[in-house]
Amino acid sequence: MGVPVIIGVCQQASGGSPTPPPPGQNGITVATTTGTGNFDNAVKFGFFDFGTNTYAYSNGIYDGSTSVLTTGTNPTRTIQTQDVLVSDYQAAYNTVSASVPIIIGGALRTTTASGFVDAGRAEWEVGRSGGTAIVSSSITNASIIERDAQDTYAAGPSPDRTIMNTGQSNPPYGIYDLVLRNGTSFKQVFFRNGKSGVAATSCPVVGDSVTIRIEFRNIVRNPSTGGGAQVQGIHDLVINFV
Repeated sequence: MGVPVIIGVCQQASGGSPTPPPPGQNGITVATTTGTGNFDNAVKFGFFDFGTNTYAYSNGIYDGSTSVLTTGTNPTRTIQTQDVLVSDYQAAYNTVSASVPIIIGGALRTTTASGFVDAGRAEWEVGRSGGTAIVSSSITNASIIERDAQDTYAAGPSPDRTIMNTGQSNPPYGIYDLVLRNGTSFKQVFFRNGKSGVAATSCPVVGDSVTIRIEFRNIVRNPSTGGGAQVQGIHDLVINFV
């Protein structure tokens, strides 16, 4: 008999206080920190610059504090919308970073219903079930691509991926280790900088955007019945250039 699947995410109003996973239910959410506190239903992210081995393209790491948090249906999901300054990206432009990876970090917070125990199998699943991590994109004078990448430490479970290091060959970089691995189906999204003959200041432009879908799951078990369930969640990260 297969493991039942429970799909659900917590509700959080736009601009409201962080809402933890509902007590007394089998649940899983993303967050920017482990345990409790700011911010639930949000992730951290930054644009990595291989020229400086820092998050220069995003002028640092976005930690969820300035994100707008909402929810959506079909599928049920949490949505995080973040404005990013075009000027920050353009100021960091260099010819070394033809590809600029979007680094995502955060933690998976889990809850269990009465009679259930957490099996300790919380994992990030970016693109593995749907085949793609890019929900939508509109990037001027450049392109947005995704590649199979290696999950940090090449192992699961992976609930805590809050550390986003700088430096060369210095993982963890959030949920990634910045090494491409064909066949993993674990997707990482990259900006491909300007087309030939296009000025650095022409990519990206105000109004460009990309939406990345982040999926995650956990297993809970009921010792008294021997049964279990797989708990899943979906989080969309919407990046708007302004």
